[in-house]
Order: sequence, then structure tokens, then C-alpha cells
Amino acid sequence: MLGSKGHYTAFDSDPSRPFHYLFEICENMDHVPETDPPGLCGSGGKPRPGAAYQVINQTGELPGQCLELGAQTRLSSCSLTPVALRARFPLSLRYRGGASSECPEGREREFQIFLRCAPHLPDSEPFRLSGVEESAGLCTYSLFFDTAHTCPRECHPNPSAPIGRFNRSGDPQPTAPSPRLCSLNGLCATDWSHAANAGRGQARCFCNSGRTGADCSTEESTSKRASSTSIMLMLVLLALLAVGVLGGWVYLKVKRLATLSEREDSIAYGQLPQ
Repeated sequence: MLGSKGHYTAFDSDPSRPFHYLFEICENMDHVPETDPPGLCGSGGKPRPGAAYQVINQTGELPGQCLELGAQTRLSSCSLTPVALRARFPLSLRYRGGASSECPEGREREFQIFLRCAPHLPDSEPFRLSGVEESAGLCTYSLFFDTAHTCPRECHPNPSAPIGRFNRSGDPQPTAPSPRLCSLNGLCATDWSHAANAGRGQARCFCNSGRTGADCSTEESTSKRASSTSIMLMLVLLALLAVGVLGGWVYLKVKRLATLSEREDSIAYGQLPQ
């Protein structure tokens, strides 16, 4: 979900852990998170805020706490464009250099975001977040970020056009319209058939009946569908005709053999001594 200041907010996968996580996609936050009591995150002596934080607000029993989980760096940059998207692996983003308190010696906290293809989310839900998982003893936190914007580029209606990016404010709405994979008239999947030849192992659209084209955006003409139906009917009729001819030939062959057998039996009977 989006926080009140535009950043993303996720919760721990373990309901007994009252942590929530504030983060940005491909950017550092423009300010440290607001907490209760204020100032829990501080600046840590760093010149700018990080990209992800773990926060627990003060309650009657628990003191408040805020820990930085990592920052956006040159090595963790990303751009959500079709050229960057491939069918065989999801995009991932890792923020490093977080707080080291309570971590094994020499380790700092890290935050991983796995951007996962989710082609069937409704327009009212442009993304969906999983609960944050913590790798025990490793100070590594991860979650899945499901969105249609990380689906294989081969299934987008215009693979050469930018499909947007997540900006600094965390606004999930891209700079271009939300992609309609396979024009919502087919299934985006990896083609492992041998018929695919050079395209084997790449994603493509498998169109619904009556649709055609690389993105299933073209409706098959009535005449084409009628022609296909006529061809199928002709093939069925030819098959039935072939079966009938074969059956007739077998019947005549058997009947002829039976007649010859009767004639030979009659001749043999007539030659018996009286």
C-alpha cells in the first residue's frame, strides 16, 4: 500500500511482529519516515535518507524503534522498460548498507524487492505487496512486489515503447497507460514448443479463440473462421469417405474369400466316393 507521504508501506509476514516497512522503488526516500514518538529514524549521520526502513511505533508495552535497511546506489538502480524485461527471470532490487545493530559481526541490513509479473490485477490495484520475510540471523529482509509492469516485454501491446517507471514519490501510476498484456485476449507464457525454433524459451501471447496477432489484438475475420471451419468439415468428410471405401473393400474381399471357400468345399464334397 502507499503511505500518506507517497512511499510504499508493507507489513511483516509474521503477525506477531509489529513491524512495518517503508520503502521506495529505485529511489531513496526524500525524507526519513515520520514516527511516534518523532525522530526515531534520525539521520544516522548520513547525508541523505535511505530507501527502506523498518519501523515500530511506541505502544504501551514496546518502545519505538526505526532501523534503516539500505539505500539506493548505482548498483541497485533499475528502470522498468520493456527492453529490461525478460521472460526467464523476475526483476530484483537490493538495497545495501543498512543499520548493523543486532546483526552478525560484519553484516549490515539489506532489503530485497522481487518485482514479479502479475498480469491479472484489477485497474484499482496496480500493485500488490507480500508480507516482508526476514532471513533468520542474516539481517536480510525481502518481499514480493506484484505488478503487470514487470511481465515479459514480448506480451506488451507495444514492446518498443516505455511502459513507465515508479517515480520518487512512490506513485504506482506509470508515465504510460497500464499495459494490457496480450490485449486481455490471451495468455502470456513461455513457449517451449519445438515449433518455436529460434523463439523457443521466449514469452509470447497464446491467443483466445477468434483472436490473432502477436498481442492478440486482431479479431479473426468471419470469412477466415468460416474457411477454417469448412476445411475442418471437408477433412472430416474425406476421412469418413476413406473409412467407408476401406470398409467396403474389406467387406467385398471377405465375401469373395467366403464364396471361394464354399466353392472349394462343394468341389471337394463332390469328389468324395459314393
